[in-house]
Amino acid sequence: MDLKIIVEQLTVLFFLMAIGFLINKLGILNKEYNKCISKLLLTIGIPGLLISSVANGNPFENNYDIFNVLYVCTIIHIFVIILALVVTKLFRFGNTASVYRFMYVFPNAGFIGFLVINAIFGPEALIYATVFQLPSNILCYTYGIYLMSGMGFNKNEALKSILNPCIVAALIACSLCILDIHLPSLIIESGSYLGSITTPLGMVIIGSSLASCEIDVRKIDVRLYINILIKMFLLPILCYLFLSLICNDAILIAVLTITFGLPAATNTVVFANLYNKDIELASEGVFITTVMCLFSIPIICSLLLI
Repeated sequence: MDLKIIVEQLTVLFFLMAIGFLINKLGILNKEYNKCISKLLLTIGIPGLLISSVANGNPFENNYDIFNVLYVCTIIHIFVIILALVVTKLFRFGNTASVYRFMYVFPNAGFIGFLVINAIFGPEALIYATVFQLPSNILCYTYGIYLMSGMGFNKNEALKSILNPCIVAALIACSLCILDIHLPSLIIESGSYLGSITTPLGMVIIGSSLASCEIDVRKIDVRLYINILIKMFLLPILCYLFLSLICNDAILIAVLTITFGLPAATNTVVFANLYNKDIELASEGVFITTVMCLFSIPIICSLLLI
């Protein structure tokens, strides 16, 4: 990977996000528009991007290599869960520990992740990010709910949440790989057009959403800043070292390293609202990590992946 290209791509994403921030402040976008456009992207845009990324069949040498990718993605989740538990124990967070653990374990891989991976590596690497979504979503709506609620979870609600359009598209994409199916040109072109709107429009909506946040960074607990630095820098480094021991696929290692250096998932705020956790802490964590990733990812790439 060429660091110059990575920086250029992320700079483009930053400007798109800045445009979203500006037009929100000008009153062109607001929370309602953000919600509608985000729903459009998650329902149509990203699924189209995922399916079109495997439109030419299996990108792996072996039809069943995808199961090795799934295995590695599952193992790295377990590794991060353990790390998050250790870190939060050391800081003795008490009632807020679950929010911090959630931020560590669940990056924004399903929205920002696809945009960043596509921008840095191109659509051929999206299959790795796609497979990552399967264990990530299952854990989010099982372990994540348990973590934030402190109790069991409703299986029907969890299943409904897991089977969202992006996961359905991920399952379809994985099936196309395993069966080595080549899609008709009409579907490929349609998916490609849908996918092409996802990155620019997605970053504009992220910028607009950040503009809607009312957060005073001067009043934030210093421990949050420390943990964000750990999440955005130390966590990807530890993931890279661990992955290097269990995997020899350089692209998979790079994608997963960057993925765990992504911002905290927006579900952090959603679950904090739902289960009466520290909503302010969750919002601050998502906001700061979203802004920081545009600077931290080039640093991680220069340290580990070049």
